[in-house]
Amino acid sequence: MIAQTFQQSKWVFSKGEDLVLFGGATILAICGSFYVESLANYFWMFILFDQPHVFTTYFYTYTSDRFSTKFKTPLILLPIVCFLLSLLMWKGVSDDFAYAVLSNFSAFHFAKQQSAWFFISSAKEGKSQVAPKFEGYVDKFVIYASVAGPLLLSMTDIIGRSGWRKQGDLIQVPVFFEWPIYIIGVISWIAYLVIQVQKYRTEKKITWGKHFHLVNALFIWSIYRLTMSPQLSIIGQLLIVFGHSFPYIYLGLRYYESRQEKERFWPGIKNLKVMAILVVLAGVFISYMEVLSEAKWYANGIIPCIWLGLIFSHFLIDTFMWKRETHPEGLQFLKDRE
Repeated sequence: MIAQTFQQSKWVFSKGEDLVLFGGATILAICGSFYVESLANYFWMFILFDQPHVFTTYFYTYTSDRFSTKFKTPLILLPIVCFLLSLLMWKGVSDDFAYAVLSNFSAFHFAKQQSAWFFISSAKEGKSQVAPKFEGYVDKFVIYASVAGPLLLSMTDIIGRSGWRKQGDLIQVPVFFEWPIYIIGVISWIAYLVIQVQKYRTEKKITWGKHFHLVNALFIWSIYRLTMSPQLSIIGQLLIVFGHSFPYIYLGLRYYESRQEKERFWPGIKNLKVMAILVVLAGVFISYMEVLSEAKWYANGIIPCIWLGLIFSHFLIDTFMWKRETHPEGLQFLKDRE
């Protein structure tokens, strides 16, 4: 029976890919933390693992004849507007303020993507005949409680980390939200477990993929946001970086592969392994250039704001690239692989 229910599971990519990609990123982060003495020098971690995924977005958007035509106006305006707004914040307020805005956008962006893996596997599960009609709301509450819950608790400054890039750069959440966050988390988890038990008893159905992404999200965000010991802080930082970057790069590559026969990409490389190497190396190189140029021309603010504009553009492109209503082709290949 367990073997049968395992086959009924719905995963983001597939059982094997999800376990290797997401589970592997978690295991790699834990193991890697024992070789990282501190996060004081984040230079190579930023260049090799953190930032490259940002620039991979541009490989699948601007180099696509179809996508660059369909979204021509936003693709032209976004980097320009984001650069000008970054420069306005930098010159009009301060560089710290510009990076604080980036930190808050980053926190939302990371939390949104982490939740998306759960929602994708949940959508693949389909409608249950025995689950209550409000199961969708329970799913939303339980994943948000598992991801945004630890984030919001840490933003009260009563537990865990007080910032994202550095201490105090996130919006302060009032302390009186602490207990409502706990209560919502407990109730949503109880409701979620009750529904899953009910579905198993009636339909003999266990959605392992969905449960895996929920537990993985809770583990990553709890360790990253709510722990204070030096070793756990290192583990948490690696968990959030690996757990965000690796799946995102892989998602882009699989999307690129699925669109090969439907549109043209520059430079037209068909081999996915070659493309993967090219994209990763290019991302690392651009990240390295970002760090060097920012350090050299930081004072004038223009060069750092160009990079800030590209990062903000990455966040905003993601809001319509992977959204079914605006770009149904984005995640269609995941549905085709069911």
